[in-house]
Order: sequence, then structure tokens, then C-alpha cells
Amino acid sequence: MNINIADVKLVLPALDLIPSTHAHEKTQFGTAIVFQLLYFSNEDHLAVEKLQTLLDSDKLGQINSGRLHGQLLKFLRCDGDKSPDNRVKIVSKILALEFPKDAKNGNLRFGGRNLTKFLSNDAISVENAKKIVSQLENEQRVYLSTEEIAEARQIMQAVPEKADLIGKLRKSATLQRWRAGEVKDLLQEHDNLPKEVKVPVKMALREVILQKVIGKSAKEENLDFLVSILERVVEWRKEEDSTKKNGGNFNYLCKTLEAVALTEAVSSNDMVLADRIWQMRSSQAPTADVLLSYASRLFVNGEIERADEVCEVLRNSSQTIRPQTLEKMGRHLKGVDTNKMHELATYLGKSFNLREKDTRRVVLQAKTDQLHQLIQRNVAEQKCVELEVKWQWSAFA
Repeated sequence: MNINIADVKLVLPALDLIPSTHAHEKTQFGTAIVFQLLYFSNEDHLAVEKLQTLLDSDKLGQINSGRLHGQLLKFLRCDGDKSPDNRVKIVSKILALEFPKDAKNGNLRFGGRNLTKFLSNDAISVENAKKIVSQLENEQRVYLSTEEIAEARQIMQAVPEKADLIGKLRKSATLQRWRAGEVKDLLQEHDNLPKEVKVPVKMALREVILQKVIGKSAKEENLDFLVSILERVVEWRKEEDSTKKNGGNFNYLCKTLEAVALTEAVSSNDMVLADRIWQMRSSQAPTADVLLSYASRLFVNGEIERADEVCEVLRNSSQTIRPQTLEKMGRHLKGVDTNKMHELATYLGKSFNLREKDTRRVVLQAKTDQLHQLIQRNVAEQKCVELEVKWQWSAFA
């Protein structure tokens, strides 16, 4: 049986319910979920989004990626996919989940061996191996010891290009310390770096900070904090532009943080901060769902001209608006009444020449959100009644 987006969201609370004392069961459950999503990926146009939702939740813990190698290869080689790099990122993330979140509490060698086995497969081209290793370099939990790297090179000696790549996954003690630190401490360390510190060192620390902020933002950091980090990013970008040391991963992290912050501002209808984030954005356009969310919130708030401007940015970015893009955008618009969503659907249909069938998804998403709110409200009211009844009965005890 296939799993839809709603099912994935139902799985997330179930993962939370598995206690830490049952780590093996959680690993087996998580691996089974990922296997099923990969198995149906070629016939499911929402496969990438479903996997992304699951992986971004940070609830899986460890999984046994060795059992998934066959499905990962099929997923990576999907014909006709217009966004193959997204598949590489997802595969890399799944491979990284073989490693324990805390290196002190798990066997690193098992993850290293399975990773080596996957990369040494003849079906993995050198080009894809480079992309995967590049992604894994930025995964905090992925670390190979000197012995593991020597073992991997021995296995890959028939393909020297791959053997050389694996050495990039040995990480310095300083980098490991940064990745184990708190954001506030890392920001202070960054501010206290001596002037003579080389730009690559600064960039490495900045990337760690951004990775940690992005990873924690949905759960722990408030919007004001995200904006304060983006204000720092503006200054960092100026410095790195001036030295021509601006790396691709730094740019990607900046764009990701901008998207996370703008989405949060739009979802909470904090348009003061949303506008501030928009002004600080980099030259790279955000993803289609983020741009649509911002334009749509401006429209429902009555700022039609500004909504038109954001729609123009989206058109100029040459991004495709798919049905799932509209669904994803609709989930960011909380608290908008159905009538306004009908008006928005008409506006988006005219702005982007969308089919009525697709624009109806926007209205349907609003109705779905309203239904969920009613269900939650009824559940809350039911719990209140149950507590009151229990309290009244306690008087007779």
C-alpha cells in the first residue's frame, strides 16, 4: 500500500512515541517506512516531497541504510526526473542516517562500511559519487576514522576517483567540536575570532552555524532569532563576496535559511518580519512554494501590487508550478477563510495560467486545515469534559 503525504505526517507522532530504550525497534520501523516510500517512488509524483517531509522532521533517528541500497539505486536512476539533484540530496541524507546522531553512543564503523559498499557499486557513477560525498561532508553525524578511510580506499582501489573522494569524510577535531556546540556559543566564538584567521576557517564555522540554525529552527528557534541570523548573513555575504571566497554550500545554506524564515513569517502572518526577510534575500530566488506563499499572503492581506511583484519574480525564475507546489503553499496559509481562498485561487490561475483543477487544490487545502482545526478543538473539548467528569466523580471517592 502506498503512503500519501497525510500518512507521512501521521507517522511522525508515532516515531515520537517509541521510547529511547527501544532504539532497535525504532530503527526497524523507520527503515521500513523509508523502504516503502522508495519502493513506490517511480509511480508516485509526490515521492520526493514525501521523503523530504520525513527526513526534514529529524524524527527517524538511525536507520539501516544497508537494507535500502537496491531501492536507493533505483530512486537515484529515475528517468525523466527534472530535479535529479534533489534525489541525490535525499539519498545522501538516508545514507547519513546509518551513522548515530551522537558519535559517542553508537558504532561508526557499521555506517562507514555500508557507505563504502554503496559508493563502490558500479551503478554509482563518479559524478554521482562526488555529489553524494559533497552532501555528506555537511552532515554532522557522518564521520569516518583513519582506519575506515584506509579500508574504503582498499575496496575502491579499482576506481581511484572514488577512492580519493572518501578521504573528504575525515573531519578535524575543531569541526567536530563546532558541530557538538550550541549556536549561541558558536556565534560568540565567531565574533571573537582573531583578524588574522583565514577566510576558509571563518566560512567553515559560518556553515556549521547555519546548518545548526536550519536544523533547529522548526522546533526551538523563534522568528526574531532567525531574522537576527539573517542580518549576520548579509554581512558575511558581503565579506565573502569581497574576497571571492563565497562557496556553493554557503550560498545553499543561506538560501535555505531565507526560505525557512520567510515560510515561518508567512505562516504566522508576521508580515513586518516577512518583508524584512524579503529585503535581505540573496540574488537566488526562493523555491516556487515559498514565493507563492509570500505572494498569496500579500494578496489575502489586500496588498495586490506587491503580490504582483512577487509573482513576477517567480515567473522570471523559470520554476515550474506543480500541483504539489500549490498544496505545499496552501499549508503555509493558516487562518484564511474559504471565500478569500477562492479569490486567491482565481488570482493565481490568471497570474500563472493555471488550470482550474489545479487552483482548486488551494481551496481544498484551506478546507482541510479548517477540518483539522475542528477536530483538534473537539478533541480538546472532549478532554476538558473528561477531566471535569473525573473531578466530579472524585468527590464520591
